[in-house]
Amino acid sequence: METILIKNGRIFDAAAGTFTAGSVAVAGGKIADPEKVSSPDITIDGTGCIVTPGLIDAHLHISSHGGVPVDLACIPNGVTTALDGGSCGESNYQIFHSQIAAPSLTRVYSALNMSSTGLGTSQAPENLNPAGFAPDRIKECFVTYPDELISLKIRLSKGIIPDNDTSALEAALNLADEIGCSLTAHITNPAIPLETVASMLRKGDIFCHCFQGTGETILSDRGEVKPAIIEARERGVLFDACHGMVNFDNNVAATAIRQGFYPDIISTDYSPKTFYRPPVVSLPRLVSKFTALGMSLEETLKRVTLNPARMLGAASELGDLSPESTADIAIFKIEETAQKFPDFQGNPLEGNIQLSPKCTIREGKILYTSADLDMTTV
Repeated sequence: METILIKNGRIFDAAAGTFTAGSVAVAGGKIADPEKVSSPDITIDGTGCIVTPGLIDAHLHISSHGGVPVDLACIPNGVTTALDGGSCGESNYQIFHSQIAAPSLTRVYSALNMSSTGLGTSQAPENLNPAGFAPDRIKECFVTYPDELISLKIRLSKGIIPDNDTSALEAALNLADEIGCSLTAHITNPAIPLETVASMLRKGDIFCHCFQGTGETILSDRGEVKPAIIEARERGVLFDACHGMVNFDNNVAATAIRQGFYPDIISTDYSPKTFYRPPVVSLPRLVSKFTALGMSLEETLKRVTLNPARMLGAASELGDLSPESTADIAIFKIEETAQKFPDFQGNPLEGNIQLSPKCTIREGKILYTSADLDMTTV
């Protein structure tokens, strides 16, 4: 494999949450000591750029029904790893594996929907009657695809499950216990009180769309993050901003972040409605947005690198640029320019930086470079 040296960049250490000037080297598909790569095959001048671990989009939809093309969504944006957010169920996951996960340049993980047929629509929602669940076939899927499936997925919205009915959530949690996996709970316009949901979720489970603004939100009538939400975080429940089209409210997010309630993970929730379109556009665009919401760039980058790597159980390989970790790397230029980030309701938000992707490397292979990247080969 080719050796690569990236010099003169600002290197992001996700664990420390800091940038340092220096170089990053790649040899054998792994991060290497720059001192030991004295004559690289490829040299990249990162002057004026930041160098980060390959970004991880921990919730998007990339299935053949209602999803987006994974490599086009990820590779040009510095994203090397993607997690499909439960588009498929046990009856159609094999197709997803063979047609999307296995052949993709992007590393693909997935959550498995509790509904056998996978994600539905608002007009034709998935069947989440516990009597229709297929626990044995779901468990068989996890045995068949242990390197891809990391979570179960359930939507708890009005019109999908009956109001105040926790039976589907209870069944999903019981099955997740049996499998030994996490549960991803979609809570937009919740049919169950959010304090109930938060109290039921376990350490490592994902409270998805935490800044949504339809129906009940994580904020009390006084605009304070509810105590049950804070207690769930203290127990180890993970909160994913998971933006999407209608699953994010700028005012809810800004209010919570002012109180120090940051998301653990930032993901796109990409679908055809948001694929390179507002209010999402791309994961780097959302990194820029969260700096406008009051988080530092370092805090934001950690939530698209190391934190989702930990959620995937892959922190020893991904989300990090330490020697011998997998050489997944992204290079960005930070452009200082006025930006507007309205949500789907038109609530305004203004910022002053934008991350412009310059290079994406996965397992030591360059998969994308911008036309103006300063790169030489021998």
